[in-house]
Amino acid sequence: FTRTWTFTDACSRTITHTQNITVSPAPAPVFAAAPANVTVACGAVPAAASLSYTNSASGACLISGSATSTDSPTPGICGGTITRTWTFTDACNRTISASQTITVDPAPAPTFANTPADVTVACGSVPAAANLTYNNGASGACQITGSVAPTDGAQPGVCGGTFTRTWTFTDACSRAITHTQRITVNPAPAPAFCSNTGQCDGSLRRSTPGS
Repeated sequence: FTRTWTFTDACSRTITHTQNITVSPAPAPVFAAAPANVTVACGAVPAAASLSYTNSASGACLISGSATSTDSPTPGICGGTITRTWTFTDACNRTISASQTITVDPAPAPTFANTPADVTVACGSVPAAANLTYNNGASGACQITGSVAPTDGAQPGVCGGTFTRTWTFTDACSRAITHTQRITVNPAPAPAFCSNTGQCDGSLRRSTPGS
């Protein structure tokens, strides 16, 4: 801006002096230290917080305040990173920014509940196949829960044997859990010869008429 001195004497003669004063911009503001990068569990992302800025000047030259953050999308149950950014543009169109990286761990892997133990059964008494539930013990967006049907191996015939019943689940993070139950089937009861009266004594002797 200009600073001007002017004087006009009694003879109407005017003299003038002009000084040009150039004012530098106020110092640009800077943000206070942003929170350190952090790793958190699924569902435990810290709440957004304001970050203060100042140019440490005074009076009319002071630029100070606080800015709210913006987050990149929150990852799902498989985890990932969030970039939390604070940005401020002052009246001189000078932009400052600060950022924090938040690493979110995957949700806990699920496990099967109430898994059936291996069992031995009589021929013809194989237990019916039933769904098996799974859960990861989390809540909200981090919960993984449901149930899955089993797959049976080939069941033995009258001579008995063992087959496996298997439950498998793979979550969205490609983590697979499996439970296998061994079912042993006893042979069918041995046959017995019968008399002509229809009674069977379990022996190998065959009754003949009149005996």
